[in-house]
Amino acid sequence: ETLVPYDMISGVLSYDNNNIIVERIWYNVNTGSSNKGYEFDNFQCEGRSGTLFCKEEELLNTEEILSDQITLGEVKSLISTVEIYDLIEELKSSNDIYSYQNVIISFEFRQFSNEIIELGLIDSTSYVLYSDDNYIYENFQSLNGTKIVIRVHFITSDSGQAFYVYYD
Repeated sequence: ETLVPYDMISGVLSYDNNNIIVERIWYNVNTGSSNKGYEFDNFQCEGRSGTLFCKEEELLNTEEILSDQITLGEVKSLISTVEIYDLIEELKSSNDIYSYQNVIISFEFRQFSNEIIELGLIDSTSYVLYSDDNYIYENFQSLNGTKIVIRVHFITSDSGQAFYVYYD
């Protein structure tokens, strides 16, 4: 199965009327190396009528280092551990969000090395940690290893409210 670097996977989902729709997924695949570094082809998949249509762009970029890699099957397994419905309900109820037009959800994988993150409301965005079946909304936390980072944006008539949720 195809190996993909953790830091080169991202996607966008939308949530409307209790339906989660895959809008787009991006990932890069290492296709070799040269004297410039590791070479990657870019894949973009777009959701249309419940089906993903993918296209490849060859040798889109080169990176000096190759980050840890996982298979696309492992990506799907990790993303499926995130209960999107529960996450949206938690954010709505804990933050008094009663009215919104749409919800846009994006995800990415990030590598942390004893990185301290501040939880809470910072510049109109809330930062939240999900750990041991609990949502933590404040204080500082140290993160290590690869984490799924979910961005949830509730779109309202006056701009909306955004959250970054780190899954530990």
